[in-house]
Amino acid sequence: MDISTYLLSIVGVAILGVIVDLILPSGTVSKYIKGVFALILIFVIISPIPKLINQNWSFNDIFQTSSTEIDEDYLEDIKNQQIDKLNTDIKNLLVDNGFNNVDILVELDNSNFSLKIKYIFVDLTNLVLNQNMQHINYYTAITKLLCEQCNVKEEQIVFNG
Repeated sequence: MDISTYLLSIVGVAILGVIVDLILPSGTVSKYIKGVFALILIFVIISPIPKLINQNWSFNDIFQTSSTEIDEDYLEDIKNQQIDKLNTDIKNLLVDNGFNNVDILVELDNSNFSLKIKYIFVDLTNLVLNQNMQHINYYTAITKLLCEQCNVKEEQIVFNG
């Protein structure tokens, strides 16, 4: 017996009981007939219990977790979104500190799912400095800024240009 047949039989007996209750006149016989329909309804409700007792089943069969799979494409998409946000945040950090038109590429450590930075590639070919920053060593300034703000070591910062 599947669940739809089971529910349909419960509803059918309940509706039949209501119809009989409406047709019968009130009195002593009506009370007995209502009692009989209540018993029938109880038997219909508990009818699947003997089938459940005779079967070998466990809670693991009910709550199967073997069908759960990790969606690798979704995880890769989330990781790419995090890398894009990190690239944008670092680029904005450099702009806020006077380094304009710097291209950033962040490479994350693939050994785990954390946002641990493996390398930061800094492309300075189109670098534009503010007026007050033209006489500084911008390699040292950018390295210091990225080390402080991104918690990376100097060896993790690679310059191009």
